[in-house]
Amino acid sequence: MRRALATLKRVRSAQKKAAKQAFAEAERSRIQQETRIEEIHAAMAASHDDGFTGGQAHELAQEQAYRLRLQATLRREAVVLNERAKKAADRRGELREADRDTRVVELALERHDERVALEKRRSDGRRIDEIASGRWWRDRS
Repeated sequence: MRRALATLKRVRSAQKKAAKQAFAEAERSRIQQETRIEEIHAAMAASHDDGFTGGQAHELAQEQAYRLRLQATLRREAVVLNERAKKAADRRGELREADRDTRVVELALERHDERVALEKRRSDGRRIDEIASGRWWRDRS
């Protein structure tokens, strides 16, 4: 029984490690996407801060088209960010589940070891009682 639990513990530990790596990767991806969105926001703010410097109407149209492209890009990137955040949350849940599964196996292994130790103590106690009883009967005779 102990060998089976020890093997299961190794398997659960490997699954936990894989879940931890998957979560770390998903979280890095989410953080990169947030950085990309912050860069787009900064570019939009910079284009608005520059303002229209005057000149021809086509320059105004070009600036407006640039801002519209940034807004469209921002919306697309926000959708990607939501997907990555959802994936990171899913991976976090998988990591929690793997951690819980690993802990359950560890507890089962500990309980098994405690039962084995208790049975050994009981067996040793019975042997000592038999020896003591035999001596008592010899001393009494």
